[in-house]
Amino acid sequence: MKFWKRGWLILVAEFCALAVDAQLQLVPNASAQGVFGGAAREIKIVWHNAGDQMTNAEIRARVFQASSATAVLLTDAPWKKLSVLPQQAVVESATLDFPAVKAETKFFVQWLAATNQILGVTEVLVYPTNLLAELKPLAHGEAI
Repeated sequence: MKFWKRGWLILVAEFCALAVDAQLQLVPNASAQGVFGGAAREIKIVWHNAGDQMTNAEIRARVFQASSATAVLLTDAPWKKLSVLPQQAVVESATLDFPAVKAETKFFVQWLAATNQILGVTEVLVYPTNLLAELKPLAHGEAI
C-alpha cells in the first residue's frame, strides 16, 4: 500500500512539473533566420511565460536538417536552464553548430522541456560560407 501511495505522489509531482513547463512558449519568428554554415552560429529566440507562476525549465535543442521529404536529426543537446517570471517575455540567443553546406539549406531547431515536451520550432536557413566569392570578378578587385 505504501508503494502505491508513493507512486501516486510521484505521478502527481511529475504532472505538476509538466503543467509548469506548459506555461512556457516559444514565440514564433515571422520568417526563417539566416546564418552561414559552421560552428558557433547565433540565432535569436523569444520565450514567453503565459502562466501566472514563475516557470523553470531545462531546455534541450534538437537540430534537424530538412529536405523536401525528410528531416534528419543532427544534434540533440542540452541548451540551458531557463527561469521566466509570470507574463514575461525573454529574448535569448542560442549558439548552435550547423554543418557547412553548398547551397541554401533548411534546418529546424526543435526546443524541448525535459526530454519530450516540445515547446516550439525555429526555422533556420544555412548558407555556404563562400556565398559572396562569385561577386569578386564583378567588383574588379575592390572590396564588396
